[in-house]
This record gives sequence, structure tokens and C-alpha cells, in this order.
Amino acid sequence: MAFSPDGKTIAIGNSGTISIWDTITGEQKSSVTSDLIDSNNFIRFLPDGETIVCVNWGGLISLWNISIGKLEKSIADIDHTTPIWWGTTLSPDGKTVAVGSGDIDGNIYIIDLNTSDLMLKLSGHSDEVDSLIFSPDGKTLVSASYVDGTIRLWDTNTGEHKRTLTGHTGYILGLAFSPDGKTIASGSGDGTIRLWDASTGNQQIEFIGHTDTGESIAFSPDGQTIACGFSDGYIRLWNVDTRKHIKTFQESKFYVESLMFTTDGNTLISGIGKNIYLWDVHTDKFRKIISGHLKDINSIALNADGNILASGSADNTIRLWNMITGEHTKTLIGHEHSIYGVTISPDGKTLVTGSDDNTIRLWDVNTGKTKMILNALTVDGKNKGVMSVAYSPDGKILASGGMETIIIWDINTGKSKMTFTEHRHYVLCLSFSPDGKTLASGSTDTDIHLWDPHTGELKNTFSGHTGSVSGIAFSPDGKTLVSSSNDGTVLLWEIDP
Repeated sequence: MAFSPDGKTIAIGNSGTISIWDTITGEQKSSVTSDLIDSNNFIRFLPDGETIVCVNWGGLISLWNISIGKLEKSIADIDHTTPIWWGTTLSPDGKTVAVGSGDIDGNIYIIDLNTSDLMLKLSGHSDEVDSLIFSPDGKTLVSASYVDGTIRLWDTNTGEHKRTLTGHTGYILGLAFSPDGKTIASGSGDGTIRLWDASTGNQQIEFIGHTDTGESIAFSPDGQTIACGFSDGYIRLWNVDTRKHIKTFQESKFYVESLMFTTDGNTLISGIGKNIYLWDVHTDKFRKIISGHLKDINSIALNADGNILASGSADNTIRLWNMITGEHTKTLIGHEHSIYGVTISPDGKTLVTGSDDNTIRLWDVNTGKTKMILNALTVDGKNKGVMSVAYSPDGKILASGGMETIIIWDINTGKSKMTFTEHRHYVLCLSFSPDGKTLASGSTDTDIHLWDPHTGELKNTFSGHTGSVSGIAFSPDGKTLVSSSNDGTVLLWEIDP
């Protein structure tokens, strides 16, 4: 599966067919059928948005013009006969494709898509090559072998083997470059994620202990600790300075859908299944279990004073809790479907909730009554749901995220001020920087966007995750953004001043 460069078209490959779909209307635009296409295709759009490159299980490369459904070229003779497994990647400029042999020869082949020539044959791995990725400038190719457990860096101009990265003790599942090309991330079956300096090959950071996909993430108030909740029920904490894993909490095997620290940093709050768990960060034990929801909790929020906790659930209700006693104080009813986003205004007076019923509701925290209902339907009347909500630090701006869309709302009038449509799928998480000048958004399209919430300018895009971005959070100083994903990784991004 692949998106076109403008995100308006998606190509899906199956046995014998590549189907082309319009991502806005959901309608199929065209299809191509050929015996060059099988059930294990690598598919990518070239930069022109009109041509697709497909590499099948047998290593046959084909280029297709999707506008007319015509085969432009097929490349079969690239000096090998073994199947290609998972190691295939397209260069950033779309001019070359690299494929890795699925046999014990461990070879990698770089092919010029214009001339069909074999440009380079790289040898060094002792077994199958399963993961490949080009650096953002295309000058370096990084390869990983499922079996030999090594990562190798290659010069794409000369074919020179630049260095070998070792350290993983299990099979290597994935590779990613940071947007600036300075850092390589690798994930392994040994339960670690490692960050490497691309210029020296030195390991920079090691995240240890992942057993499943990341669902939620949070910074401690002092910015020294990152907590991430996973789909296997584990919560893991890392020291930001040393990047070392320091603690693990688990009391359930349900998804950790929501996670946050109390304002004093002493307690970690997690929504797991139908319950809320309060963990003592210092003793590693949970202090209290709060129960009451009939279905899973999707989101939680804490007021600035730290004495009121709000939880939104798939049971269509929001519950307010006294954080001192753990008692349930109010149940807010009004949404017709699951609540996915919950946030409290900086002054603590207003609770905002976003639901799959396509509405955003503003509630009076003291009375529990609805103050305002915002309708997030798009201009064409298509229901896109509300998956995330966030207040700016000054309380003047409310942002909501749905299918492909982020809406900036005027709290006083209830009218939308701006709409951002750069994402290609659901916007699962939103976070304002501490100074309120940047809004970060994470999506199932795997990208993170940074926006100016006042002008609508797209300031930056971070690409590195290979799965949905399920959680994002700014450090207290605003210099770092941390993200979690269902690809099992936690990534740290440096924010330009």
C-alpha cells in the first residue's frame, strides 16, 4: 500500500492487481492487472504522482502509469534469481530502487529505474536482507538482516561499505532515519529500540523492554522522565538525559489508552480497560484503582490544581473524580458515541470532550451542565468524527482532530477559525507547546505535523514512525517532542527555536 505524494490517492496491491483509490471520496479510480503483481508487493509512488513502482516476491520490478493503466517498463534481469523478501526501498528522488536478496547470499542490488541498469551490487551480510532505507539525501543506504543481526551502512555512489552497527541480540524488525539524516533508529525482537549516530555509527540511545505497541505517552512535569503505555498493559519509564529504562509498571493486560503525571510528578495516572490506576512513581506500586465506567477508558485529563480527574469512555459517558478521595463526583451524559478526546481548560472551569458522534462538547466543571456543542462536520456534510482535542496554554484556542482534519475553534463564538487538512487519515493526538506557538498533531498516516495555530502555517513535518502515531507530548521547556506509535517505538524530536 502507498499514498501518492499529495496524499489524494492510495494504491493497494493484491494478487494480480493494483487498485487505485481516491482518498477524499473513497471511490476507486482505476486498476491494473498483471502477472507481474503478486500478494507480496512493494509499492511506491514516484515523485510525479502518476507512476507506481512495484517489486514482487520474485524480485521483478515494474513501473505503471496509473492514469492510463499502462505498463511502462519491467525489469527482470538484475543479476539474481532468489526471492526478494522484505528488503525493498525507493530512493528519495525516485530514481533508484534497492532490493535485498532473500537468500543466504545476503546481497543488495541498486537499480536505476530510468535505464534499468544494475548500478551496484552490495555484499557483506551473511544471510537474507530484510530491511532497507535510504538516508533523506539519498547518499547512504542502510540495511539490516533478520538472521545475521547486523545493520550496515553503504555509500550509494561508490558501493563502499561504510560501517557495521552491532548490538542487537535479536532479529531486526525495522529501520528509520531522522528527518535531518543524522540519526538511525532500529527496532529489534530483543525488545530494544536503539538510536545510532549516522556519521560515526555510535549508539546514542537504547530504549529497553518494549513488548508491544505504544498507545500513550507523557512527560513528567520536570521533563526528566518519559512514560509510555503499551497495548500489552505495560507502562515503561525512561530517564530523558540518560535514555535509560528506569521502571516498569503492570497490573493489567489491557491497552494503556491514556497516561499522564500529576502536577507534582509523584503519581502516574493511567486509563487501562474500564479502570483508572494511580501509580506511585517512587515506590513503583499503584496507590489506588478507580472503577465505574462500563466500557474501556479512551482518554483522561487532570485540572491544573490536580484535584479533579476527568475520564472519557467507550460507554459514551464522561466521569469526574475527586483525586484526593478517589470518589466519583459526576457523570456527564450527552454524547451518542465513544469519547476519544478529553481536556480541561487552563483555568479549570471548562471540560472539553470530543466524540465519534462528530461533536465537541464544552461542560461546566462545577455543575456538570453542557455549555456549548460544536459540530465538527466538514463542509460537504461528511462525518469524520473527533478523535482528539487540546486547549492552548492561554485557554484562548481549542483544537480538535478528526479524519484528515484539524479544526481551530473560537471558544467565545463556537465557530471554526481555521482548518488544517495536511494529514491523510485520522488525527489521533494533539499537543500545544508550552508557549502556545506550536500545535503538534499525530496521525494514523504515521506523520507528525507542527503547525502555527495562529496563522495556519505548516512549520515542519516529522517522519520516522512506520505505524500510527498514538501519542505526542512536549517537554516542559518546549525543546523536545516525544511520540509513541503502534510500530512499537518511542521517538524524541528536537524542536527548532
